[in-house]
Amino acid sequence: MSGPLTVTLNLESGEGRIRKTAQESDQLYNLSAAAAGQGGFVLLATPGADVFTVQSRAGHLIELAGGAGRDSYSLSGDGAVTLIFGGPEGQAEGPQSVIVNAYAGRVVNDGFGHAEVFTLAPEVLLGLRGGALGDRLSGHNGRDQIFGGAGADMLFGAGGRDTLYGGAGDDRVWSGDGSGNDRLLGGPGHDTLYGGEGNDSLTGGPGGDVLYGGAGDDFLYAGQDGATRLWGEEGHDVIYGSDFEDTLGGGSGNDTLFGGGGADLLYGGGGSDWLYGGAGADRLQSGGGDVVMQGGAGADRFEFYNLPGAARITDFSQAAGDRLVLNTSIWGGGLTAAEVVSRFAGSEGGDLVLRFSPEISLRLEGAAGSEAELSGGILLM
Repeated sequence: MSGPLTVTLNLESGEGRIRKTAQESDQLYNLSAAAAGQGGFVLLATPGADVFTVQSRAGHLIELAGGAGRDSYSLSGDGAVTLIFGGPEGQAEGPQSVIVNAYAGRVVNDGFGHAEVFTLAPEVLLGLRGGALGDRLSGHNGRDQIFGGAGADMLFGAGGRDTLYGGAGDDRVWSGDGSGNDRLLGGPGHDTLYGGEGNDSLTGGPGGDVLYGGAGDDFLYAGQDGATRLWGEEGHDVIYGSDFEDTLGGGSGNDTLFGGGGADLLYGGGGSDWLYGGAGADRLQSGGGDVVMQGGAGADRFEFYNLPGAARITDFSQAAGDRLVLNTSIWGGGLTAAEVVSRFAGSEGGDLVLRFSPEISLRLEGAAGSEAELSGGILLM
């Protein structure tokens, strides 16, 4: 169709009306079957100033691909409506970055230099899809699905339970200020992902990424192509590294960290944490609290500082190259490794225990009776 369109889509009644100009009669369409399909109903705009009024319906999908004109949108109902910016499929991309603030109901730049406005009911599952340049896309207080596309994008979820995917490029993705349980995905490139107040899921992509869980009980997953830094921050987090040299930090809360392959650095933070190094020569650092450590395959280092807590190592093996790294501030300094073992080590219930004070202890499971050899596996710092 050429010339601007006036489009009214009502998924509740299953009827759609499309008028090309004010003088022409409406063309009627039955939308129920199309919008309920796997691909949904896709409408490509014209280069003119198109007007879209959509009454969505749960279980149905409408995609509106805005063109080069100054379009307007009115979206209601509880179904899924995706707005595609930067140029419809098969047409030229817009020459500028897309900037959308759905919370304020504004399209600052549609990719073609136009500012647009739209009204949006909070129940709508809103989708935003950017162009090939570095876009800035912000959701609304309801549910959002935001896709950055190519380019170095900035995505903001706002409130609600959101899904944000950076796509290709070095993206920065924020869950937003709401308490929804959000899903953030980096995509190819060096991305930075920020979780929020909810129990979020953050997944890096190809490239070295940085992930921050924020508040809430979060799941963080490294990508599989490049070293990743993953920080759980607040809450009881579960963090998975990759086959590369990752850095994992639990933060506050009772966290569980899996290093994966590669020579990883795992830091529990405060709380009762579980640290699993996995394959590779890993460094496992206690941040205090009742921490359980398992180095896995490889010559691992278990590092301890002057922090209260009862630590436990389940697989310490000097023969495999494992080492205890003890900060001398734990006992005030002035001792050799052999003197540390002589003064603080003893066997308890099949284990070897270094009991430095009522507040600080270290248990090596299954190592009872190995006091004489242990000093060779201790490094002081």
